[in-house]
Amino acid sequence: VLVRSEAKGDGMWGAEASAGSVGLFRVPLSLFSPSMYCFTGAEHFTPLSTPGMSKGRYSFQNRHVGDFILYGMGAGWGSSGANEDDSVYIYKRTGGATRKLGLRHAVDRIEAMGSDAAVVIGSSDRDLHFSALVFSPGSTPKLGGRLMRRGATQGETRTHGFFY
Repeated sequence: VLVRSEAKGDGMWGAEASAGSVGLFRVPLSLFSPSMYCFTGAEHFTPLSTPGMSKGRYSFQNRHVGDFILYGMGAGWGSSGANEDDSVYIYKRTGGATRKLGLRHAVDRIEAMGSDAAVVIGSSDRDLHFSALVFSPGSTPKLGGRLMRRGATQGETRTHGFFY
């Protein structure tokens, strides 16, 4: 589970923003029991790179894709334009350093495209951006193609919609 050190709880709109350091929390199933709480220590926590707080970026987005965890800061419902620090962070769950890839937009959504690719969706001012990420076996994750749709925006930041 990807965690942050500070949040405003799960109350109305509280879960939309978080802050503080980022970490990966992994607990072996053998520590869980139906009759008692699971107590664990620092050995199950891996600190990861923390995105900087940029103007207009408050929505922390993350997604597990194949062997990787991707995360970054989004603009939520309103975009303040592109920021210098707009990036997606990529961590391989088997260990190693976190890789930071610069983008031209916020990280408002992360969509898996199988286990070896993803697309990061975000906005910059009044345009909608799609940035492909490629995870080739044995190589470093890299930025693939990009697509920008001028004057467009996404209808929501969730990965699915409900229609009645």
